[in-house]
Amino acid sequence: MKVNARCSFPASEASPARARAWIDARLGVDGQELFATRALTSELVVDAIRRHPTRIDVHLEQDDRTIRVEVGDCAGGLVDLADGVERDIRRHLVDALATRWGSEADHDRTATWFEVTTEGQSWEMVA
Repeated sequence: MKVNARCSFPASEASPARARAWIDARLGVDGQELFATRALTSELVVDAIRRHPTRIDVHLEQDDRTIRVEVGDCAGGLVDLADGVERDIRRHLVDALATRWGSEADHDRTATWFEVTTEGQSWEMVA
């Protein structure tokens, strides 16, 4: 299943849940891939809200092997994934669930993206 969709959300406390529902309605996967995509999207939307933008843009792409989500905002500046202990927890979560991830920023816009592999992905839950 191929997906290429975009949506914008206001920078509000309700946006992480709205972004998860939007992802649910468009993805052609379930199980661990859906869990990872929902969790990571939510974390990146929360992080974007912390930069105080007026709008958050989510771009979802899916092909036979990969789900890619980009979360962008108009706040600008580099992505820090929060501060201190919370930052460390977020980075650990992104590192654990994403196959790849990165960010791009300039003075007008910040975008953080991640990819989750859907083909042959081996999942191991670590306690």
